[in-house]
Amino acid sequence: MADEHFRQVRDERQMNSGEKDILGIAITDKTQEEALHLLDGFIEKRQAAGIAFANANLLNLAYRSDSLRQSLKRLVIFNDGIGVDIASRLLYRSRFKTNMNGTDFVPFFVANSRHPLRIFLFGGRPEIIEKAAGAFGAMSPKNTICGFHHGYVASGGEEALLAQIQEARPDVVLVALGNPLQELWIARNLDRLAPALLIGVGALFDFASGTVPRAPEWVRNLRAEWMYRLAIEPKRLMKRYVIGNATFLARVGRQRFKR
Repeated sequence: MADEHFRQVRDERQMNSGEKDILGIAITDKTQEEALHLLDGFIEKRQAAGIAFANANLLNLAYRSDSLRQSLKRLVIFNDGIGVDIASRLLYRSRFKTNMNGTDFVPFFVANSRHPLRIFLFGGRPEIIEKAAGAFGAMSPKNTICGFHHGYVASGGEEALLAQIQEARPDVVLVALGNPLQELWIARNLDRLAPALLIGVGALFDFASGTVPRAPEWVRNLRAEWMYRLAIEPKRLMKRYVIGNATFLARVGRQRFKR
């Protein structure tokens, strides 16, 4: 009984703080509106922050990499995907408030921020970055796309890229390098690009540019977008979604047992 009481008190304290520990990573539990308020607060205070969206794949990668775990500890981490939601129910007997995937939240943020934003886009393929910049420019007339650069930076070219971003004076830098490169890049350059918000956005530029179709809305509402993507790209995503999800849940099970 004493152990059960201690576990409940600890879990309530962690949930009241707005974070849940999953595989050693503190994940912030907020609605979209609460997260919007949090990011707007960073901008208003001119406080640099890195933002990442943790799905089962990213947490699996962090489980095996000390450098990635340390990098994630510097960032604000939101939950992404049904696997992380299942983990929350197993560990804390409650779901996250909402599914905070970056593909939906980032456009919501740039369209609804109370601040006029200067936005820089970094990452993605050269043939789509200009289309993605145009799509983000159309999301809100009050915002300015102050620059963009594809993700194929030549060896030794990062200094020039950072100088280009600094000269553009962005409020927000959207970073699309995929996991875990974008999270490592954000943590490494967070101080250098202060006070900008650096947000890891994964495949968002592909979707925003129309290069890759998103799952229909009814599929997204069922929390089954990962199955849609797996059906489109089975060779690339089979290991991540099928083997990776099973591995993730096994690790969460061990975390629950140890607690």
